[in-house]
Amino acid sequence: MLFKEKVTLQLKKLKQFIVKEKYFFILAPLVYFLFFFPLWKPGNFFWGSDIEVLHFPARQYLYDTIVNEHRFPLWTEKMLLGFPIYADMENAYLNPLNVFSIIIFGPIFSFKLLHLIHYLVASFYLKELLKRHGIKIKGWFVANLAFFFSFFFLDHGIHLDIIMISMLFPIFLYLMEKYFETPQIKTLLQQATLFAYAVYWGHPHILILLVMGILLYYLTAIATKENLKIALKYFLFVGIISVSLALPQLIPSAKIFLQSSRDTLGIDPTQGSLTPKLFTTTIFPFLYGRWNYYYGNQISPTFTYTETYLYMGLTIVLLSFTAFLFSKKRNRLFSFAYASFWLFIVLATLRFVPVLPSIPPFDMFRYWTRAVFISSLGLGILAGYLVENLDEIKLSTLKSIGLVIFPFIYLIGIEILYANDLMVQKIGRSFEVLQIKYYTTKDMLLWFGILTLIPFLLSVRKYLGNKVVSLLLCVLVLFDFGFYAQDMLFARIGIPIKPTIPQTINYKNKRVVLDAESINVADVEGNSVLLLPSWSPYGYTQFLSKTYLDYYITNKIGYTTKGTNAKIIQASDYKKLRKDGFSGVLTDSGMVNITEGNDLDLIRNSEVSGKYIKKEEGNIVLEIETSKSGGNGDKMILETNIKYDSNWVVKVNGGVVEIKPAREIFFDIEIPEGKSVIEIKYVPKDIYLGMVLGGFIISFCMFILKKIVLVNSLQK
Repeated sequence: MLFKEKVTLQLKKLKQFIVKEKYFFILAPLVYFLFFFPLWKPGNFFWGSDIEVLHFPARQYLYDTIVNEHRFPLWTEKMLLGFPIYADMENAYLNPLNVFSIIIFGPIFSFKLLHLIHYLVASFYLKELLKRHGIKIKGWFVANLAFFFSFFFLDHGIHLDIIMISMLFPIFLYLMEKYFETPQIKTLLQQATLFAYAVYWGHPHILILLVMGILLYYLTAIATKENLKIALKYFLFVGIISVSLALPQLIPSAKIFLQSSRDTLGIDPTQGSLTPKLFTTTIFPFLYGRWNYYYGNQISPTFTYTETYLYMGLTIVLLSFTAFLFSKKRNRLFSFAYASFWLFIVLATLRFVPVLPSIPPFDMFRYWTRAVFISSLGLGILAGYLVENLDEIKLSTLKSIGLVIFPFIYLIGIEILYANDLMVQKIGRSFEVLQIKYYTTKDMLLWFGILTLIPFLLSVRKYLGNKVVSLLLCVLVLFDFGFYAQDMLFARIGIPIKPTIPQTINYKNKRVVLDAESINVADVEGNSVLLLPSWSPYGYTQFLSKTYLDYYITNKIGYTTKGTNAKIIQASDYKKLRKDGFSGVLTDSGMVNITEGNDLDLIRNSEVSGKYIKKEEGNIVLEIETSKSGGNGDKMILETNIKYDSNWVVKVNGGVVEIKPAREIFFDIEIPEGKSVIEIKYVPKDIYLGMVLGGFIISFCMFILKKIVLVNSLQK
C-alpha cells in the first residue's frame, strides 16, 4: 500500500472515530473550557503558593538552560550551593513529555497543553470504563464533573505534579479491567508504562494514593477466586516493569532521600487531618468564608486553609447516596464507591486512628485528605449510574441503611472520644461562630435550592419522564460545580510575576548571599533563585540533605530555607563567606564585593593561582599553578568549594582522580605541583545505572511472560 493510501485510510478511520464519539468530543472540551477559560487567557497561569516559588522557577530554569545555554540542567549551582536538580522527582526533569513540551512550547503554555491533553485522554477512558458497566453518556457527564472538576483538582492546580498524576486514575482502572477480561501482555505493558510515566511526574504521596485506589478497585470491583492467579501475575509484573522503567529517576531520588533531613525536620502525618465537623466541607464549600476572607488563616498551628477546600459537590453526594439506598439493582461499582468513601474518611481522620500514623507509608507524608480524589471518582460513578438508570430507583425501597449510617457513627464516635482534643475543641468553637456573614442571601438560597431540588426532581419522574429528569440532573450538577468553582479558580489563576531582587548580572556564575531587609521574602523563598543569574545557597527541596542543613545553620547564611531574613551577616563574616566561595553580599545599600581580587572563587588554597577556561553549572575547567608544595612530595591537596556528590568526575591533566569529601559539604582532590588543567564535570552515573539495570530486568520479565504465554497455549 502506497504512503498516500495509508494516510487516506488512517484519516478515514479517524473521521469514523470522531463521528462515533461525537458527544464526547463536543461535551468534554466544552465543559473543560467552561471551567478553565481563565487559564487559557494569554499570560495567565496557575499562580500562588507552590507553583510560584517551586514549579514555575524550575520549569523556566529548564527552558532557559536548554534553549539559551544548550545544555541539560543536571546539576545546578543556583540553589543550595549545588544540587542535582533532576534527582528531585517533583521537578519532572526526566519526564520526556514534560521536557519536550517545555522546549517546544515554553514553561507556561506547555503545561496548559499537557493539562488539557491529560484531561481529554483520562476523560475518554473514564467514559470507556463506565460503558463497560452500562453507564452511557449522561452518566459519564456527571461522573466526569464529579472527578475532574471537584475542588481537589481546582485547588491543587498550583501543584502541577499532583494533578498530572491523579488525573490518570481512570485510565489505570480501565486498563486493569481490560486485562482481567482478556489477559494480554500488551495491556500489562501499557499499565506498567503508564505508572512509570506517573512516577516521572514525581509526587510520591499521590503515587501511593494512586496505588491504594487501584488496589481498592481490584478488591471491590474485579477480584474473584477464579482470577486470583491472574491478579498475582498482573500486580507482580506491572510492579516490577513499572519500577524498572522508572529506575533512572528512582535511583537518584532514593540517593538524595537517604541523605535528606526529612526525618530531622519532622513530618507530622496527622497534619491536615479533619475533625468530624469539618467533613461538612465536602458538601458545603468555603465553610469559613470565601477565599479572600479565609486565605492563609489558621484554625490551629497544624491546620491551615488548604485542608478545607474538599468540596465534592452537594449534588454528587446526594445522588450517590440515593443510588446506594434506593437502587433496585447493584453491581460491583457500588462496592468500590462505598469503599472509596471509607478510605477517604479513615485517611482524613488519621489523627484519631490508633497505630496507623506511626507505620509506613502513613508516617512519611501529611495531608492524607488528598485521598478525596479517589472518593470523588467513586461517588461520581455512583451518581452517574443513578442519572443513567433512573428507572431502577424506587424511593419506597430502602436498602443498606446500616452501611450508610455506619460512617456517621464512626465520626460521632471520634467527636465523643476526643472531645478534649485541642484541635476538636478549636473546630467546635469555630462552628459556634460560623462566619455566615461572608455569604450573601443568594449564596445560601442557591445551596438550599440544590439541597431541595434533587429530591423534588426524583419524586416527579413519573410526570416529567426519566429522560427529562436525567437531563435536568446533569444541568444541576454542572451548575453546582460551575458556580462554586469560580471563586476557587479566581484565586488560583493569575499572571506569573518574576522575582524583583536586583538582577545580579555582574555576578553571573558567582555565589551571592542575601542580607537585605528590603528584599521581598517571597522573592527568595522556594526556588525563585533559579531565575537569577547568580549562584545561591538558598532554595527548597523536600530532600534537603542533613549535612547541608547543618552547614547552613552553623554558618548563618542569612535567610533560612523558608525565606525568613535573620539579618545576621556582619562584615566580620565576609572572610568565612569568601573562603566558602562567595563573591558578593547583597545588602540594602547594594552589592558588596568580598572577593579581594581572587578570581578562583571555587578554590580555597591561597598558594594556588590561575584562571577558569570554562565555568558553568556542572562543568568547570580551570588552569592553575601552585606556588609551593602541599607537604606531600610532588603532590598537594587542592581544596575546592564545590559541593560533594558522587557523580562528579574530575580529571587532572587528562587523568581521572578520586574526589574526597571535606569540610562538611565540599570535596578535595590531589594534584601535582606546578601547572595543571583540571576538568570537573557532573556525570549522572545513577541515571545510566538505572537505564542498564532497568533494561536488564525488563528483558528478563519479557522472557518470563512469553514463556508463560507459550506454556498456556500448549496446555490449551
